[in-house]
Amino acid sequence: MEKKNLKGLTIRELESFVTKMDEAPFRAKQLFKWIYKGETEFENMTDLSKGLIKKLQKNSYISVIF
Repeated sequence: MEKKNLKGLTIRELESFVTKMDEAPFRAKQLFKWIYKGETEFENMTDLSKGLIKKLQKNSYISVIF
């Protein structure tokens, strides 16, 4: 599976992505907030669970350039 770039996704697209990983839809809003702030490292997203961070690291990335 190719890693998905989360930069530029809408909240709805992020909801679809996280629910496919068996995570709650509210996680999309948390991710969106961090991406909007410019954070690119999942481990710095302090309100995400360690399990979700591992899933995100395995399945996605946030590009520095849009």
